[in-house]
Amino acid sequence: MDTSQTPQLEHQEIVAFKIWYSDSEVEGHSYDDWVNAPDDDVQVVMLYFEQRDAQGRPTRLYSSGCDNYGLTKDMQFSSSLDDPSKVAGHTKSGKYMNWKQLAKLEKTTYEDWGQEWLWTSETQTRNQQEMRPGKMKAGQ
Repeated sequence: MDTSQTPQLEHQEIVAFKIWYSDSEVEGHSYDDWVNAPDDDVQVVMLYFEQRDAQGRPTRLYSSGCDNYGLTKDMQFSSSLDDPSKVAGHTKSGKYMNWKQLAKLEKTTYEDWGQEWLWTSETQTRNQQEMRPGKMKAGQ
């Protein structure tokens, strides 16, 4: 998914992300968390936004199959299939994974709404007011 031409992302507040690698995953809430995560072998990036869906879960953006992923200090995400010049901020590199492995990983990623590490059922029942501590506003 090439997000270099996705201006609506600029208006959504990213509160967390999760990166899946071939054999591990990393969760984060800030630009520093992004920088400290491994830079190579990215398979899937999931962004979690402040806005909630009808079930009280954070809305998400899924990105996979790209060669380059980037996040700026003001928490703006970009990705590109093959043009690193379209990616801003600290960049990470994707890596080829065969379709069978990727399909298995995608099932896991699609089911990850951040419950327990980003929000809890208790949070949801409090009118979906706040994310867990570590919430990051764009530009901070």
